[in-house]
Amino acid sequence: MNATQIRKSLPDAAWRRLEEALGMPALLVTPARALDDIQTAPSRLPPNILKEMTRLLGEGRVYQALAARAAHMPGLDAQLRLRQGDAGGVPDAVLRPADSAQLVALLRLCADAAIVVGQQACGAADAVHVALDLSSLDAIEDIDTLSGQVRAGGGLGVAALDGALAPRGLMLESATADPSMTVAAWAGHAARLPCGLRGLRLATPQGPAVLDDDPAMAAVLAGGGVVTAATLAVRRRPAGSEPLRWCFPDFAAGLAALREAAREGLALIHPHLSDDQQTALFDSLEPEPSILATLWARLRKQRTGGASLSLQLSRGEQAQFRAIATRLGAWAAPVRERMAMRALAQALLERGAAMDQVSRRAPWAKLPGLYAAARTALDGAMIQSAPRDGARGLVMASLDAPDAHGANLTLRWIYARKLDDEVAQAKSIHARALQVMASPSDPLAAAVRAAMTDVLDPKGIIRPL
Repeated sequence: MNATQIRKSLPDAAWRRLEEALGMPALLVTPARALDDIQTAPSRLPPNILKEMTRLLGEGRVYQALAARAAHMPGLDAQLRLRQGDAGGVPDAVLRPADSAQLVALLRLCADAAIVVGQQACGAADAVHVALDLSSLDAIEDIDTLSGQVRAGGGLGVAALDGALAPRGLMLESATADPSMTVAAWAGHAARLPCGLRGLRLATPQGPAVLDDDPAMAAVLAGGGVVTAATLAVRRRPAGSEPLRWCFPDFAAGLAALREAAREGLALIHPHLSDDQQTALFDSLEPEPSILATLWARLRKQRTGGASLSLQLSRGEQAQFRAIATRLGAWAAPVRERMAMRALAQALLERGAAMDQVSRRAPWAKLPGLYAAARTALDGAMIQSAPRDGARGLVMASLDAPDAHGANLTLRWIYARKLDDEVAQAKSIHARALQVMASPSDPLAAAVRAAMTDVLDPKGIIRPL
């Protein structure tokens, strides 16, 4: 479905509840400008460079159509500009190399021509830049069951890799990745997300770089080039794992349950804890239950509200987790499919609202304070930039990727857009979120990364999205 169809698929009651939550009398329909109607300047790539790129990759692997280029514009503010008809920030081409050798040759060409690969440099709106499509680098190169690892191409989706491991009775050791991520994107977040990274294959302007059996260094170097392949840890897939959903009185109780389960060594598969606000939002998006269903729920004394934890557990570990959850006041709830966050974000853009997010990994002891501080800061930022008096935002949080030491906290916020100044509004709120969610700097890791970048990418053309 496209964004308009997604918007129309939501119940009218859901939109009314959201309008009330945001303090708005109504959320107006705000369809995007059609791409066909947007006037774009021709690619700024020099003709000789474009010709050489086409020679290196082949005629069908250099994309200059606006639809392909617009798909590689990161950030909410870029999406808002494009919806208004401003395509000034789109990359000048999207390049799809067939293999790592083509990619290395391409990076050398871009370095010689001072063309940025990836995200446009901040404050350099006129700089030529290109985006990469790594979808052809999607092979599973090696599954080493003896060492417990798999090497897969950077363009392979994490969900596809997990599906390929399942018939062998294996799964990724850190089964908490966003299924929409590619292996390259996941490895690129290794410094802040536990992804079981053990080795890397990088393409750089100076040539290919290989790093094996050094997880710490691999995490530091993941952003120093383009990940053509990554070696990730795998483990045995628990037999008879089943999807479960537990509801907790509040976010703090759910956090405590995840912390205890991780420290007990339970094999939590795809755990995702939503706070009270996020749980209530997705509950509100569900169609209104029938009278019979409502009566049945009352007869069974089904509880509602609170924070919601979705996960998979083997049958052998369910009793152990049940003991943890019930001690913290939780109750079992029906498993259900929820609307994808990306789809919800697109639906909100069609209705005069927006959703953005920022994440940070933190130790268990710091997560409650970080959660409280971020919520307060975002509440204030959205009220300050609201389109009318009395309007406010909706702050939600989720927790995933838990281990014995900490977890990943993601803050999402929904607000009514100030349609006459929506790009500045989005930037202002996001900047406040980044300020309060900023991770402590690691001077040693930064120094190592800078030194290696000077060697592998001396002209600094690689800017990961």
